[in-house]
Amino acid sequence: MDNLDRLDRAILVELQKDCRQSTRELGKKLKIPATTIHLRIKKLVQTGVITGFSAILDPEKVGLPTTAFILVRRAYHKKGGIKSENIGETLAKIPEAEEVHVISGDYDALIKVRGKDEKAVGSWVVDSLWNMPEVARTVTMFALHKSKDTHVLPLKAQD
Repeated sequence: MDNLDRLDRAILVELQKDCRQSTRELGKKLKIPATTIHLRIKKLVQTGVITGFSAILDPEKVGLPTTAFILVRRAYHKKGGIKSENIGETLAKIPEAEEVHVISGDYDALIKVRGKDEKAVGSWVVDSLWNMPEVARTVTMFALHKSKDTHVLPLKAQD
């Protein structure tokens, strides 16, 4: 349910651009008192609309220029049962996984990982992922070129 009004959306649009902006700066941009901005942000955090604030790092500058997407198929018991009912929760515990999505189709999950190079990612897949009893099969796809990589959700500031 979307309980966000025009002001909430405007604040969120601005925070996605730069969450280091002060409430005073936001107030000037949105022509709203800083105290109102502060209270709205506090409410957005309390209700879970804002789940955190973080620095966005350049993967290349921190030594992780290689991006891979890995399709994962769950393992099944010989008696026909699934070894891991929730493959997403299992894979989400992997520190190297930047994103984990349970998906439809021939595979059960998609993992996004970054590494130093293809060899490092490949070694991780073979040494870690393939040794998980919940994993039956994987397909690794390396990103050749990044056309877009954003954390910004396409919100409209207007109702």
